[in-house]
Amino acid sequence: PGIPHDPSPPMAVMMLRSTLVLATCGAALAFMAPVHTGVSLRAAARSPALSVRMQAQESHLSRRDLPSLLAKSLLAGAVAPSLLTAFPAPSAAAAGALGSPESPIVVIGSAGKTGKECVKRLAAAGYTVRATTRGESSLEKLGVSGGNVQLMAGIDVTKPETLEAALAGAGAVIFTSSASSKGGNALAVDCLGVENIARAAIAAKVPRLAVVSSVGVTRADSLAFKFTNIFGNVMDYKEQGEERLRAIYAGQDGLSYTVVRPGGLSNGKGVGITNLQISQGDTSYTEVDRVDVAEVTVASLFFSAAAGTTFEVYQRSGVKPIQDDLKKTMYAVSGAHTTDAPAKASDAVLSEASLPAYSAFFAGLKKDSDFAVTNGYKAQKPVA
Repeated sequence: PGIPHDPSPPMAVMMLRSTLVLATCGAALAFMAPVHTGVSLRAAARSPALSVRMQAQESHLSRRDLPSLLAKSLLAGAVAPSLLTAFPAPSAAAAGALGSPESPIVVIGSAGKTGKECVKRLAAAGYTVRATTRGESSLEKLGVSGGNVQLMAGIDVTKPETLEAALAGAGAVIFTSSASSKGGNALAVDCLGVENIARAAIAAKVPRLAVVSSVGVTRADSLAFKFTNIFGNVMDYKEQGEERLRAIYAGQDGLSYTVVRPGGLSNGKGVGITNLQISQGDTSYTEVDRVDVAEVTVASLFFSAAAGTTFEVYQRSGVKPIQDDLKKTMYAVSGAHTTDAPAKASDAVLSEASLPAYSAFFAGLKKDSDFAVTNGYKAQKPVA
């Protein structure tokens, strides 16, 4: 169990050791400021790859611990490469880090099915979650308990004035809202609502925003688009919402977004990351459980490789082209992203052992600015 060692050649091992020697020498200086490695020091300390055992209740390492930890790592002779990768934020255990009480993760649309799953994933991992709903709700209805979930009612993406309080001090935001009979139509929620949350997130200087959209939004000739768009032109408005989001974030420094496009949604039991696939270009699809959508969306917040990207996510088996003419180019943008690294189903944000799996999963994604992410889509009902 644990993170497997990478069979690196001798030169690579020497380079890793040299890196750690330099880090050890500068440990005292490094600890004068917050550590932003994404893989927390607490996580590193518990990892078998580092051969250092720490008590689970420790929230973070003291300044005296780092030199000892790194020295022991050198003696161990190897370090999992994923632990040397720079991610946007450390563990929620560290004060002020993403998911800590000082930097909660806000879930917009927590009363919905996907929103509930996001709240559950975060809460189970011990992160501080601000679960927002339009109407009155309760932790019991959301399926969670515990002091790390803050419930905030009266947050409506169609009413921008309600968003400032919801996003105050947030470390990240997950947008899971969509059109409903009580919450607003597709224009108000899936298009203008996305624009509203993007503007509010930037105004609040929230480092990361993840928006759950849908596969097929740029493929108007596909059955997925045609069938779903019957419901209030929702696919058309989702695509326009995505475009507005990207335009708002263009040129932003230090603030980024991720658009997650799930395949056909199901409700049951997640299959886990090793049975999932992501791709780009809106070319392929199959079903995906909301549990897995939530897991991937939550995980994307912690990986810089997912920042500024749009990708589709669905089960790894049974993948089909979204249109017959796309069969030969399904993975032309950045390939089919999968992983066989050890990971428990629905456990990526719960276990350090799952970090290499997600690191491989997101690796190589193209930024939206590097390819034609809209596929030349022209709005059917353009929004002024």
